[in-house]
Amino acid sequence: MINTNVLLAAYQWRKIMVNEVLQALEIIKKEKRLRIPLQVIKEFSLNRPKQIKQRMNDVDQIISKFQADLKPIIERLSMLQKKMNEKPFRYGGAFHCYSSLSISHIF
Repeated sequence: MINTNVLLAAYQWRKIMVNEVLQALEIIKKEKRLRIPLQVIKEFSLNRPKQIKQRMNDVDQIISKFQADLKPIIERLSMLQKKMNEKPFRYGGAFHCYSSLSISHIF
């Protein structure tokens, strides 16, 4: 017998795990042994939107953190780009110009 937690946990699993569980449920279904009580269906229906919203919030937090981590890098790259376009410099006796470099040379 399946309980609500098993069904809701699928929203936290990786795709490969979900596929394995679905295959197992399919086998049990073919053997006519799969039973899902009405209470489980009701609880799942009630809690499913909450789980989806939580996963969406998790994704938003990851994106926000990534953007926050990236912001100082972008600002520094922008400053570097401005400096590269401002003036030439001497290095090791050879004359180089910042404008001949691009951000892609850094990475």
